[in-house]
Amino acid sequence: LAAFYNALLLATVLVFSAANAFFFLIAWELMALAAYALVSFEHEKAESRNAGVLYFVMSHIGTGCLILAFLLFFQTSGSYDFEGFRSAAAQMSPARRDAAFLLFLFGFGVKAGIIPLHIWLPEAHPVAPSNGSALLSGVLIKTGIYGLTRVLFDFLGTPPNWWGVTILTIGTVSAVLGVLYAL
Repeated sequence: LAAFYNALLLATVLVFSAANAFFFLIAWELMALAAYALVSFEHEKAESRNAGVLYFVMSHIGTGCLILAFLLFFQTSGSYDFEGFRSAAAQMSPARRDAAFLLFLFGFGVKAGIIPLHIWLPEAHPVAPSNGSALLSGVLIKTGIYGLTRVLFDFLGTPPNWWGVTILTIGTVSAVLGVLYAL
């Protein structure tokens, strides 16, 4: 348990310190694998195994979206470095920027637990060991928010209004329904 816990902490730090898409995705996957190991740590129980598989599948669907979004930036910039991505948004067509935004929103939204992409959350948190569950809710979910914030403010440039309305609507619905689910 301690090894998986520390692996999750290390992978999370690597996600925050990544400077290119390749390293970011490797750290993101290590983070997902360590979190999967924590969620399914008590694998003798069927509910732990099922929650782990659900988390694993949802996490990899989100990662697939992130890979596609990073590839859109790579096609424009010719580099996997985040420095190259900063200038690539100005060269991208509005349709490609919108596609990248939606892919990033879905990919990071899975990890952040936005509704309706939160289906892994109510399954994974109760079955994970208490220290693992605390790390999942206190740190892991925030990595999705970090990723979305970094991409929006660092790579995608000035957003159209509908991006803000979309994020505001999803955030409001997620907050209200999250509180109702908790009650």
